[in-house]
Amino acid sequence: MRAQFLEGFTSGGLKKDFILETLENQYKKIDSVAENYDKIVLWFDGCLFDQSMLLHILTCLHLKNFLNVELLCVDEFPEIVDTAFANQNFTKLVKLSSEIDAPLPCIPAAATRWIQEQPDPITGLGRLEFLELR
Repeated sequence: MRAQFLEGFTSGGLKKDFILETLENQYKKIDSVAENYDKIVLWFDGCLFDQSMLLHILTCLHLKNFLNVELLCVDEFPEIVDTAFANQNFTKLVKLSSEIDAPLPCIPAAATRWIQEQPDPITGLGRLEFLELR
């Protein structure tokens, strides 16, 4: 469904088969890490996009029971992997957006930005689409 959405969203600029192959390769790499390494170091920027990717990767590793992870460029790495982003749980994301003591420093801003991108019930536009049209 994600690949089909991305193909449509890019007006065919990215083909569904290419997207599926890319996603499958990414998940194979995560599987390979969990099978072949005792420890990994993740290096991510504090930008909202990177924080979303980081949460997804941490969730995937957690589901594989791979917990020996170090993180660079973020002040600390909690032993909590929140699934709100991975599962697109709107209620949890709203809660995280106002969290004062978030598990990672950029989580409230990342959650807020994700919420802003959800389609408006009246216009159907996310924040970025609205700004583009304005």
